[in-house]
Amino acid sequence: DKRFRITTKQGATGLAFSHGKVTIVDLTQGINDLNLNNIQKMAISGMGFVISYPIFSLDEKYNRLSTEIIGVVTLSCTTLGAEKLIQDQINREILTNKVVSFSKLCSLIL
Repeated sequence: DKRFRITTKQGATGLAFSHGKVTIVDLTQGINDLNLNNIQKMAISGMGFVISYPIFSLDEKYNRLSTEIIGVVTLSCTTLGAEKLIQDQINREILTNKVVSFSKLCSLIL
């Protein structure tokens, strides 16, 4: 069990948090885009994919999502060959839409 600190500007989750939009990473090709140090990179398998999307707070007065980010939903799969799921455009869109939908649901309950 390796534990280390990741900032809000590191990893797919940190990038989704700091940029306020979906982050999709094919770990076989994009691990160097995650602003991780060598120790953090060694803890990641380098296989599969990650999709992260911010959870925005709910503006109850207007019953809509605000621009305030209160968390991030991350879907990660490190099974050998899983990156092929996001290399296919249709599957990539389906998975991304599911993560975004779940994020919006989280906005209602957090």
